Amino acid sequence: MKRTWVVVAALFGLMLAVATLADSPKIGVVVLHGKWGSPDGQTESLATSLKGGNLFVESPELPWSGRRAYDRDMDHFVMQMDAVVKALRDKGAKKIFLVGHSMGANGALYYAGKVKVDGLVVIAPGHFPEGKVMHKQYEEDVKKAERLVRTGKGEEDRFVFMDSNSGNRTRSMRVSAKSFLSYFASDGPMNFAQNCANVKPETPVLWITPNGEQETIKRMGESCYARLPSDPISSHVKVLGDHMGAPDASKTIVREWLQTQW
Repeated sequence: MKRTWVVVAALFGLMLAVATLADSPKIGVVVLHGKWGSPDGQTESLATSLKGGNLFVESPELPWSGRRAYDRDMDHFVMQMDAVVKALRDKGAKKIFLVGHSMGANGALYYAGKVKVDGLVVIAPGHFPEGKVMHKQYEEDVKKAERLVRTGKGEEDRFVFMDSNSGNRTRSMRVSAKSFLSYFASDGPMNFAQNCANVKPETPVLWITPNGEQETIKRMGESCYARLPSDPISSHVKVLGDHMGAPDASKTIVREWLQTQW
């Protein structure tokens, strides 16, 4: 009999916790996938794990997805994000958090410098056009794109460039000069260090680095983390895994962190 009451008490406590969570103010979460990714790629499991309770989750396909291939510039990205955030608020979300992986982390930081959000989760940050490696790799393409823009052909003309990604993957891309510069110019919207510095004050950030990350990327990320506005709630943690597996490895810590933000 005593054991029965213990089980009943435990079940009652669980039901009370679930009911309390269901009555909690709603949090809107936007999950931003990485370069050449998609909502049903590396971030799908993470996005699915966050759904339920008081969390509303949206996972849009962004301009740098494999299918879209930089089809629109960062101005369009901001408009797309505005629409996603509005949809979450229309559902009843009182706070908005962005969860970005790799290039999606850079996009989240950029948006958080334009629009006040309630918090950011940066997972395995990537895409540093201001870094020495990327600057050298895309330098000639940037010059070509800049010439096209100066001559009024930034929108109409399209040119081919060789893009690269983690894991020594490469793809031939065909984009407009304006869109290309939006993502690859070292002084453009995706300058990672500048995006960190531009995050609006009093924005808590959970920064997650996989222990198997490439050392050069890890060092770039850590130097950019130091440029975030100071916030006592922000934290930098490490998880097991590599760059591609980081979203899946971060599921528990991200959900727990989000639930502490009320």
